[in-house]
Amino acid sequence: MIKWFSRSIFLGVFIILFTFQIPIVRANTGFLGGPMWMNPETPKDGEFVNLSALFHNAEPNALSGDVLFYDGNVLLGTKSITIPSGGVGTATVSFRISAGDHSFSATTGNLVEALGNGKTEPFVLSPQTVQLPTISISPKAGNSLNASVVSGTTNLVTNNIFPPNQIAKQVNELGGNVISSIPDSVKNPAVDTASSVDSWRTKTADSLTKQTKAASVSANKANELVSAQEKKYGKASFLTKFIDRPFAYVKLFFMQLLTFLWSHAIVFYLLIALIVYACIRFLYKKIRGRRDTSTPPIKKQKR
Repeated sequence: MIKWFSRSIFLGVFIILFTFQIPIVRANTGFLGGPMWMNPETPKDGEFVNLSALFHNAEPNALSGDVLFYDGNVLLGTKSITIPSGGVGTATVSFRISAGDHSFSATTGNLVEALGNGKTEPFVLSPQTVQLPTISISPKAGNSLNASVVSGTTNLVTNNIFPPNQIAKQVNELGGNVISSIPDSVKNPAVDTASSVDSWRTKTADSLTKQTKAASVSANKANELVSAQEKKYGKASFLTKFIDRPFAYVKLFFMQLLTFLWSHAIVFYLLIALIVYACIRFLYKKIRGRRDTSTPPIKKQKR
């Protein structure tokens, strides 16, 4: 039994590290899956281009800050964004591109976290930069422009605010020009970033937290009712004291247990891994047992 349990723990940790690690690590605050895209993907000299980056806020509070777009060392534009907890924001800068080599990138700056009651504090995020491969634009016949960005440049920003814990679903549903301008090479990693399993876990944890608070209130009321009856009548009723109050506390215990399991990602995925392993092991034993019973025993020959 001990040997089997130790193997289950080892396999559970192994599955978590190599299977379930992605939804935990990749859904952090920052550029969502590293996406940055340009529309059109292959611009021509003098053509207007939209350069966009997607930023995800995985913090418990809203974040505000700037997204800075560069062409090499040349600043193309700075766009301010405000993203609620669990939301995604798309910042876009629009400009007319010229002939030559271009290396586009984006980074963040001046991030602050909203603490409520109008208070904010600086939010420190490890340096992040997303960039596109260097492209070379051939000059148009008779065009001698050398600047990376020419006159007529305009800056646009779109904040696409999504409900918390629905990132994977909502990235697919980004409406209008944003979704139509995102190439598949950018869209797929962005959708991959927020696992639907982890989104469901977080949403369930929030629901369980609310139910636990309600169960705590019910348990306190049941206890107060027993005390009130004992004070008024000298004793509490059998139903209130030995059925309602114990049931309320048992329910509170299980709600607290479930809330703990769903709120802690490592514990949750370890439990899932152990359940999956136990099911596979059970099925394997069943299949193996059937094979053994289907094979007729070898009769010993009499000498």
